[in-house]
Amino acid sequence: ADPVRPFLNDNLLYWLLQDSGLLIGANGSMTTDLTVLAQLRHANNKLASLPLEVLGKGATERMRQTATRVDCWLGFFRDGGLQWQHVEEHLRADLARQTALPAQGLCLLCIDAQSTMAMQPCG
Repeated sequence: ADPVRPFLNDNLLYWLLQDSGLLIGANGSMTTDLTVLAQLRHANNKLASLPLEVLGKGATERMRQTATRVDCWLGFFRDGGLQWQHVEEHLRADLARQTALPAQGLCLLCIDAQSTMAMQPCG
């Protein structure tokens, strides 16, 4: 059985990767693991900033507090509940803003900060 929201297990992660289509590139080609990790990290950060009602039916303030404590917002995604397509517009808007800005030196994993050294994530 799946854990309660916002917790995540292997089955939910596999479902999320399938639901999001992150493993298939725009041309039907495979994407790199760093690209997928960056997009998942971005989605995690984005979910943290969204109103409670966007996080899915039955999402509570207690779930939000737990997600903040464990820094795992991806567990709000569920088959029959919050799906990638529900937040995809928010994610694309952020991507459009980021591509409009110079992206030199940004961390490949979190995209939110400058990288601290070559080939290393900022965290």
